[in-house]
Amino acid sequence: MDLLAKILSKDLRAGDYAPDHDFWFNPVGMISEAGLRVDENSAQKLSAWYRGRDILATSLAMLPLHLYERLPNDEGKVKARTHPLYSTLHHQISGWLNSFNWRRLMMRNLIDHGNGYNYIMPGENYRVGQLWPIVPPTLVTPKLEDNGRKIFFVRRKNGMEERRTQEEIFHVMGASEDGVVGKGILEWAKDSIGLSQATESYASRIYSQGALHGGILKVPGKLNRLASERMAESFDARVRGQNRWHRPVVLEQGADWVPNTMTAQQAQMISSRQYSVKDLARWLGLPPHMLGDLEGAIKSNIEQQGEEFIAYNLGPWLSLFEFSFREQLIDDPDTFFVEFRRDALVRGSIAVRWAAHVSGVNAGIVAPNEVRELENMNKLPGLDEPRTPANIVGNRTPGSSDEKEEIEAEQSERDANARQIGSIVRVSAQRLLTKEINAVRRAAVKNASDSVAFGKWVRAFYARHVAFVMEALALSRTEAEEYCRGQVKQLLGQPGLSALETWRLSDYAAGLASLAVGYTGATKKEVDT
Repeated sequence: MDLLAKILSKDLRAGDYAPDHDFWFNPVGMISEAGLRVDENSAQKLSAWYRGRDILATSLAMLPLHLYERLPNDEGKVKARTHPLYSTLHHQISGWLNSFNWRRLMMRNLIDHGNGYNYIMPGENYRVGQLWPIVPPTLVTPKLEDNGRKIFFVRRKNGMEERRTQEEIFHVMGASEDGVVGKGILEWAKDSIGLSQATESYASRIYSQGALHGGILKVPGKLNRLASERMAESFDARVRGQNRWHRPVVLEQGADWVPNTMTAQQAQMISSRQYSVKDLARWLGLPPHMLGDLEGAIKSNIEQQGEEFIAYNLGPWLSLFEFSFREQLIDDPDTFFVEFRRDALVRGSIAVRWAAHVSGVNAGIVAPNEVRELENMNKLPGLDEPRTPANIVGNRTPGSSDEKEEIEAEQSERDANARQIGSIVRVSAQRLLTKEINAVRRAAVKNASDSVAFGKWVRAFYARHVAFVMEALALSRTEAEEYCRGQVKQLLGQPGLSALETWRLSDYAAGLASLAVGYTGATKKEVDT
């Protein structure tokens, strides 16, 4: 019975729930073609939907999630463990939710509603310290302004609405018809789920209402109620008990016994319920065997379907989260990015897996300690570098190279290392300036009509920024504080945001990089080049 029907039938009165009771904030649900109300709570009573939804949410939540930093010159990536966002995404999203439970909750919200919303709570050294989920997502109404920016209206339990900007709300949006708000699988699949609910309800009521009886007594003419009850009791008394079941029964008054032709299998609607499992598996994009439907399943195709699940079903969800993190939480996406470890779910047999590891190590593709890390084993000393393949090493004996060539090679290596250090210093300086420019631009938009508030924000930001400058450029606190004071002076002493144009110049970044030269061992020339 929906909300309107409850009110009209007087089953629900205004005094039943307080104004801030959770009842008023629960989703109303949708009416399927089968005539049943479908929402996330009723759908979970279907074992196939509950299991499929849980598989998707848990599979995504269990994958390792890391924040990486790109190395210069396309040399790869390293885990950015010192970045303030690393611990938030990898360990603890909020004060009461760890990363696993948060990702599981967001995935459930995406399946049911097509959206996952979170308050962005600032941290001490970064604009994102924690993410506080907004549950249920139906409390949030996103809209697109004329300037191309999203705003979010969040309904509080006191009935009031608050307006939040896209810098204050982290929005993971599923499939959408307008690019502003997502639409959950539950809404698309409501008719299939309603049909499955009707099938389950019908099968249950056959038993609860006694429709699966042995048969009926058919008599000519019409019997009154008393005569019908007496005949039924007489018949029951003749056949009840283990010593009477085999004795013949004599029917009176021309009665005829008509057996019930409905079998237990028909009553349970086995084929229809099996179809429902396949149908819900299609909606969720899962191989049927993952929902317990093993019809037609063999070892080879189950393994193939498992690989397809990671590539074509779970993979798009992982990319959705990765792009959302990149666009909304990371200030310098050209340097930092978030990525799930997809290979954590690809676990073949032990023999096949270790054969692949051995081949990779012998070919010099991976280091032995990388293999040990994948297999959840501790690293061992001296196994951090890939081996040189035997067919490349050959039978060369140590000490056979000319001494002059060895010296030249060592000098060349030192020069290369110095150039690399200089490159790293330049990249760190550019990343630092990009972070400042992005933060200042957002604050300028937010405080466009209040220059006093903008000035307070600038001073507070650079007071917190000192620690980040010290870490990024390996400067002393005194030097970092001096640099931050200079940035504040430029911002507040020049008209508008003209200082940002200066900061974008490569010469400015090179000058900033030169501050760190004495701490890295690189020369000024190496920084400039």
